Amino acid sequence: MNQPVMLGVYKSWTWIGIPLILASGFALWILISGLIALTKGSFMFRVPLRERQEIEFSEPGRVALNMEGKRFTTRFASLNFELYGLGGQRIPDRPSLMRKRTSGISDVRVELLTFEIPSPGRYVLVTTGLRQTGTEQGSEAVAFMRPNTAKTVAYIVGIVLSSCILIGSLVILILRLNRVGLSG
Repeated sequence: MNQPVMLGVYKSWTWIGIPLILASGFALWILISGLIALTKGSFMFRVPLRERQEIEFSEPGRVALNMEGKRFTTRFASLNFELYGLGGQRIPDRPSLMRKRTSGISDVRVELLTFEIPSPGRYVLVTTGLRQTGTEQGSEAVAFMRPNTAKTVAYIVGIVLSSCILIGSLVILILRLNRVGLSG
């Protein structure tokens, strides 16, 4: 762009910037709310960490196995998970390429594997390599969620873009108002 056009946009920024700030702030609020709803909506169920247990899936499709525990726990370091149908057939798993991590102040959830559940029903989850320690026992769990990596990435890109627009518009507006105040 040539300089007179940029100067015209800069001079008109008080009229352009305020609606842009409001629109990007609203978009940011919608995107963050959508990301939170997506994360909560993808949760299926949680089971305690045990060597062998029956679990039930109410619908077929892809599911992601997540570990849940205290931050910096090493209890999941040497664990292997296998899922079997009640007839004994093993359900194939795939490691998660992009390990999604959701964390709070003291807890963390990390996606480990995905399974393709062929039909609704009961299955057996087998955990090998489990060490029993008295201090950590009961604080860890296995959570099953619907995979949503692509949607999560789209929300994050939208949040970053709307944040950049909001911050950039706000900075230019403040500079413009500061310049107007100095020149009269």
